[in-house]
Amino acid sequence: MPIRHGLISAVRLMLRKGKAHMMPRKDRASRLALFALLLGQCMTAMDVAMVNVSLPSIREDLNINIAAAGWVMIIFFLLTTSFMISLGRLGDISGHKKVFATGLLFFMGGSLASGLSPGYYLLLGGRALQGIGAGMISSNLPALMTAVFPEEERGKALGLAAATISLGLAAGPFLGGLISGTVGWRYLFFIAPLLLPASIILCYRFVPENRAAEAEAMDIYGAGLILFFFAPATLAMTQGRIWGWTSPATTGLLIISMAAAWLFVRHERTAAHPVIELRLFSNPDFTLSNLAYFACFICLQTVLFATPFFLQYFLEMTPQAIGVVIGTINILAFLLLVPSGILSDRMGTMRLETAGMAFICLSLALLAFAGSSLTLLLVLVSLILLGMGYGVFCSPNYSAVLGSVMESRRGVAGGVYSTMRNIGSLTGTAMASSVLGQWAVDAASLREAGGSYTSPAFTAAVRHAYLAALLVACVGLLLLVVKYLRDRKKPGPLAKRQTV
Repeated sequence: MPIRHGLISAVRLMLRKGKAHMMPRKDRASRLALFALLLGQCMTAMDVAMVNVSLPSIREDLNINIAAAGWVMIIFFLLTTSFMISLGRLGDISGHKKVFATGLLFFMGGSLASGLSPGYYLLLGGRALQGIGAGMISSNLPALMTAVFPEEERGKALGLAAATISLGLAAGPFLGGLISGTVGWRYLFFIAPLLLPASIILCYRFVPENRAAEAEAMDIYGAGLILFFFAPATLAMTQGRIWGWTSPATTGLLIISMAAAWLFVRHERTAAHPVIELRLFSNPDFTLSNLAYFACFICLQTVLFATPFFLQYFLEMTPQAIGVVIGTINILAFLLLVPSGILSDRMGTMRLETAGMAFICLSLALLAFAGSSLTLLLVLVSLILLGMGYGVFCSPNYSAVLGSVMESRRGVAGGVYSTMRNIGSLTGTAMASSVLGQWAVDAASLREAGGSYTSPAFTAAVRHAYLAALLVACVGLLLLVVKYLRDRKKPGPLAKRQTV
């Protein structure tokens, strides 16, 4: 029987009458504790969506190229991905509340530094602090939610957290477009310093401490190897067009990245407390489902990165209008996550996963092959299909991942799943900024050539970014087909097929 996505339970609770159903403890302290936790998580999700839609404004104001603008997102995803699991282990050792509150301080300080930054590199520094803070918040939230809720309400607690993330992602594009288009992009980063002090105070006052009885040691070496794998590879991907793909700098970075990957796999196989339990990937169902999820987020982040530039520079839309257009993806996904999860409980996950990925492929095909005839209407239709695909795919896919492992390993599997999302977002941003940069679409080169963002060079760059995402989506669809063919040959229910 597939595992019901926690978001389904959460939204069902919201639809019932009476706040008592949403919060198992009626006392004021538990309500305030819940508010403190969810506010912090919502702020990190909303920040990602706000900054994504505001990248064209940031690029113009700082006079940087698109590849450099990509690092405003990349540095955030890079540090969140590299340290999220280790920061969760730090919470086991030092206390989840302490690490969560420290993460709020990091995120708030990074937001303030980003908003006040006079130049590009200080902005990157602020975003780096935000990324570390987001890792602290996301990795310690589940443990604290289970401390606020009793054990029998754990699914509802995690469902509320999932609903909060979806809400933040849905609201972010609208707020980001509105703020950057009216008072300027820097004011995006002043929302967190205004709201998060309340979360910090309430956290220290009302959130109960939750610490593992027998905490596992932090695998700092493994976390460092993750950073040394992703950072050089991402830098080579985004700067290779400038240095040359066969230049010593690019080649050296790729060698460092591959060496770090080899050392990581070797270390994790023997580590007492590994960052990622590689043994889970010996299960083909677990591996194929996670790789499909990884492909989904590469595609999603590629579109979220490239489309605002196309809308602002080619279709000459305002940031406010861009926020509304981009927001359709997350709104549709938010509305479809629950129905798709309910359907997966009744009809299984495989058909819904495949249908969702097929919608994503169709969306990217429309964007990739429209060429210079890509109009606002076609963009809207494509984004609607993308939002539908994302919404239909994610809940069944999450259910399939958890259903592929034994119950005792589902916490670890959930951590790997979240890591795959962050890695996909990081890869999608790097890929899109690299492809756009390959066609030299930054402002300086266009002015020197006497061109504009309506030139064939820019439209070709955007089209190739969509085409690269389409290829990734097709690989994701192929992985799901392989999983479907494997499952057809297996007798018995899913529960009897768990191997790890």
